[in-house]
Amino acid sequence: MVITDLFKFPPRCEHNKPLNQLLTLPIACYLVAQMPLLCSAQIVPDNTLPNNSIVTPNGNIIEITGGTTAGGNLFHSFEQFSVLTGNTAFFNNSLTIDSIISRVTGGSISKIDGLIRANGRANLFLINPNGIVFGSEASLDIGGSLIGSTANSIKFADGSEFSATNPQEPPLLTINIPTGLQYGSQANPGRIVINGPGNNLSINPATFAVIRDNRPVGLEVQPGKTLALVGVDVAVAGGNLTTPGGRIELGSVQGEGMVTLTPTNSGWTLSYEDVGQFQDITLSQGASVSTSGNGGGEIQVQGRRVTLSQGSAILADTLGSGAGGSLTVKATEALQVIGTVVNNFFFSRLSSDVAPGATGNGGNLFIDTERLRVADGAQISSGTFSSGNAGTLTITAAEVEVIAGSNFGPSGLFVPVAPGATGNGGNLLIDTERLRVTDGAQISASTFGSGDGGDLLVQAKEVELIGTAFGIFPSTLSANVELGATGNGGNLLIDTERLRVTDGAQISATTFGKGDAGALRAQVTEMELIGTSSEGLPSGLFANVEPDAIGNGGDLTIETEGLQLTDGGQIAAITRGEGDAGSLTVKAIDLQLSGTSPQGLASGLFTDVRAGAIGNGGQLTINTERLRLTDGAQIAANTFGEGDAGSLTVQAIDLQLSGTSTEGLPTALLANVEPDAIGNGGKLTINTERLGLVDGAQISAITRGEGDAGSLTVKAIDLQLSGTSPQGLPSGLFTDVRREAIGNGGKLTINTESLRLSDGAQIEANTFGKGNAGSIEVNATDIELIGTSPQELASGLFTEVRREAIGNGGKLTIDTERLRLSDGAQIAATTFGEGDAGSIEVNATDVELIGTATNFASAIFANVELDAIGKGGELTIETERLRLVDGTQVATITRGEGDGGTLRVQAQEIELIGRSDLGASGLLANAIAGSGNGGKLEVFTDQLSIRDGATISVSNFQSNNLLAPGQGQAGDIEIVANSIELSNSGADTPNGGGITASNFSAGGGNIDISANQITSNRGQITATSELSGGGDIKLTSDLLFLSNQSAISTSVNDSNGGGGDIKINSDFVVIVENSNITANAIFGNGGNIVITTQGLFLSPDSQITASSEFGIDGQINISNPELTQNLGLIPLPVTIINPGLLIATGCSTDDQQNGFALLGRGGLPTDPTDPLKGETIWIDWRDFSATRRQLYRAARNRGKKPNQEPQVTAKKPPIIEAQGWIINQDGIVELVPYPTGPELKPVLNRTINCHNLR
Repeated sequence: MVITDLFKFPPRCEHNKPLNQLLTLPIACYLVAQMPLLCSAQIVPDNTLPNNSIVTPNGNIIEITGGTTAGGNLFHSFEQFSVLTGNTAFFNNSLTIDSIISRVTGGSISKIDGLIRANGRANLFLINPNGIVFGSEASLDIGGSLIGSTANSIKFADGSEFSATNPQEPPLLTINIPTGLQYGSQANPGRIVINGPGNNLSINPATFAVIRDNRPVGLEVQPGKTLALVGVDVAVAGGNLTTPGGRIELGSVQGEGMVTLTPTNSGWTLSYEDVGQFQDITLSQGASVSTSGNGGGEIQVQGRRVTLSQGSAILADTLGSGAGGSLTVKATEALQVIGTVVNNFFFSRLSSDVAPGATGNGGNLFIDTERLRVADGAQISSGTFSSGNAGTLTITAAEVEVIAGSNFGPSGLFVPVAPGATGNGGNLLIDTERLRVTDGAQISASTFGSGDGGDLLVQAKEVELIGTAFGIFPSTLSANVELGATGNGGNLLIDTERLRVTDGAQISATTFGKGDAGALRAQVTEMELIGTSSEGLPSGLFANVEPDAIGNGGDLTIETEGLQLTDGGQIAAITRGEGDAGSLTVKAIDLQLSGTSPQGLASGLFTDVRAGAIGNGGQLTINTERLRLTDGAQIAANTFGEGDAGSLTVQAIDLQLSGTSTEGLPTALLANVEPDAIGNGGKLTINTERLGLVDGAQISAITRGEGDAGSLTVKAIDLQLSGTSPQGLPSGLFTDVRREAIGNGGKLTINTESLRLSDGAQIEANTFGKGNAGSIEVNATDIELIGTSPQELASGLFTEVRREAIGNGGKLTIDTERLRLSDGAQIAATTFGEGDAGSIEVNATDVELIGTATNFASAIFANVELDAIGKGGELTIETERLRLVDGTQVATITRGEGDGGTLRVQAQEIELIGRSDLGASGLLANAIAGSGNGGKLEVFTDQLSIRDGATISVSNFQSNNLLAPGQGQAGDIEIVANSIELSNSGADTPNGGGITASNFSAGGGNIDISANQITSNRGQITATSELSGGGDIKLTSDLLFLSNQSAISTSVNDSNGGGGDIKINSDFVVIVENSNITANAIFGNGGNIVITTQGLFLSPDSQITASSEFGIDGQINISNPELTQNLGLIPLPVTIINPGLLIATGCSTDDQQNGFALLGRGGLPTDPTDPLKGETIWIDWRDFSATRRQLYRAARNRGKKPNQEPQVTAKKPPIIEAQGWIINQDGIVELVPYPTGPELKPVLNRTINCHNLR
């Protein structure tokens, strides 16, 4: 019996309504008897079609026939359509039918917990505006696609529709293909619910591949077909939807609108352009949606809020050789992928992976939402676990938040090449306003297998990465070559207005495996990298080669307006493995690095070769307007491993470094060879307008390992270095060879307008290890070196061989207009170890040294110090003016086992003034305390002034007697000058001022002085000896004037040695006021004294002696070339004539009208008893002056070998006798070489008042 043939309005069992009152009682009784059958089936036609549906129960199978056919479509219309558990709804359609289009027009929900079956390849459309619920036992056996919807109607191309809300309006049923699902605005729209037992999926913990062997298929259509469920709300609660390689559509529509249907080979695609509002789609309780198959299939999810929770999954994975499809999720408000299933070790996920064993390529995964949230270990993946290439993961969202993880693993977005896979990774593209990754979550395009990693591109207004999981698993953006991988890493690109990475989070394009790392590029308006994790993991950006990796690092490029690294934040392109580090380039307007982490990790930029690495460091380039480093922050291109350090280049307008960390780590720019490294240091170049280093900050290109130090070049307008750290670490520039190093120091070059070092700051190219010290070259307009540190560390420039070092010192060259050292500052090229001291060359307009520190003086020296084995360096100063005051010194002293170097000074004016408690101001080439000989001291100047205890010395014991005398020969002194003034008004102490080449136990040095005028007031010129022979003194001058206890001496105080010889060739020699010329000896012979002069004036209390107490007296030979040889020595008069008889009583001195000139004897008789030989006063008419250029040229040519240029000596003009005199226009009497008329007579009675002469 067919009920629908008898009744137009069948009973509604679920509402328990009375039967139609027109029925007869027998019929009513019959129907009551049949009600259990009707209610169990719940499939009731509504009889609204031209050919109505026929429902025939047959046990647990309800056969559905009839309906209206139009072309390839079969239309059914039901008032109710539900299939209970264990039952089957069988659409027994013709095999020619393409689509079964059914509607439910009553007010009930369709509840399907049994099987829906159809014949052939027919598609099944089921619309019920009141809702559709699939139970956990629901299943499908249809050849085509299933489209289940809570739409009001199905639209066709001509605008007609098959409506479930208005079934009485007959549709045009001649259209073959439906074109849309039309939604209305009913008050209580229906939902689509799919219940089920959960997906029973799990994860392989080794590869993170999905294990799907026990997954229930749930609602499944044939492979390659479409399963579409579109409702006002769609909830999949543990249910499973399956179409291998096919298409699944989940849509949630609210209000009026039409979902467009487009037929495809796999069934249908749905589009939502004509939908204004959406509702929610929820997958929970381990639900799953899968098109995974031979090919990946296609999935589209469209809703307002889409949520996957509790281990739910949407999978479009490639399982075979077919091409991957696509997975698209569009959520107008939010997409959440959260939660795990603890029992099955599975987390919620979206994936379009290439599954293990597949050979096809993966599909693409698209997410378009306002807000994406991935948390609690959930993942979104488009990777490869096999030989196929992974697809692309594209995310477009206003906000992306990836949070934390679970015990199973991190939450994240992934396009990996998984362990064991051989395909290439896909690209990961994120376009968002705000990206936030926290607590160990990850966004990764890394390779773990044998394939290249994909690219990771992020475009955002704000990117924030925070923290780690368990202190060791960082929140990351990564495109790495992971451990065990064989392949190259992809590129990582970030374009954002603001990037903030904190608490150990990281951005990484690193290689841990066998392959080159990709490039990392960040284009950011404002960037902050702050702190470390609790376990010391630094926040930062990294493009590294890590331990066990074999491959080169990628290039890391940052373009930003402002970059700030604090508390251990880092940017690095280093190598720890077998491969070269990449380059690191930073372009910024403002760049600030500050502090260290609690574990002592420096904030910084790095392109190092780390310990254990085999490879070269990368190039580190910074271009910024302002760079500031403080409190231990560092920028470094060091090598700690087996490879050369990279280069470091900084281009900045303003560059400031200050301080150290609390542990004493210096704020620094570094290009070093560190301990245990084998490789050369890099090149460090700085180009800036202003460079300041204070409180222990440093810039260095040193070597501590096995390799040469790099070069350091600084070009600046203003360069200031000041102070030391609390631990005594000096602020400075360094290219040292440090202790335990084997290698040579680097070249340090400075070009600046102003260089200022103060309070212990230093510029060094020293050697402490096995290797030669580097060189220093300074080109500056103004150089000022001031004071010492509280620990008595001298401010200065140094290229020294330090104690225990084996190597030679470097060359120190200074070219400046003004050089000033004060309060203990120093410039040194000294050796304390086993090697020759370096050389110093100073070219300046003005050089001034002033003052001392507590224990040492301001000085320039190239010494051989105590216990050193090596020669002293050459020290050359060329300047217009040299001034040494208050105990300051320029020296090439030897205190060790090696000869002192040569000290050469060429200046227009030299002033040596005073002394301190530490010693005399002076030029020194002494040999003190050691076995080495003193060096040669050469001075070429126009004016030389030595005053108040200052000295020029090549002695072998120092003036303050702090050390035992040296054993070596004193050096020689050569001075060429126009004018020399020695003045000592201080205490009379040994070697307390003047010019000395004295010696203690070896032979005294020689002194050779050529000058137009030598004037000494309490001064000394000595080549004496205590226990050996004295040195020789040779003086050549126009005038030699000794007064006020001045002395010239080559005497020997207590030895068998003889006194040295003294040779004086001077036109005029004046020795007065207890002044002496001595060449005496005690046990040895006295020295010889030869004085060649045109005039000798010796006061009664002054002496010329060459005696010996126990030996043979020396000879004194005083000759006048104008006299005959047999005149002998003419005794001086006992009584000096009265000057008053020779000076006219004319103008008073305050009128400055008179003058007095010393003109030899002025016509006085050689003996008081001899008559006058003439009244004419004779004046030597020769010009003894010489130009400065002639003096310097002659000085340079002294001592040249035969193959050198010959010495050029200016010829003296011939002597022309005066024939007369005239009074010139200024009233001055001049001698002239021609007769001038009658005999002159003296003018008598000249008035005292000269005003009438004007």
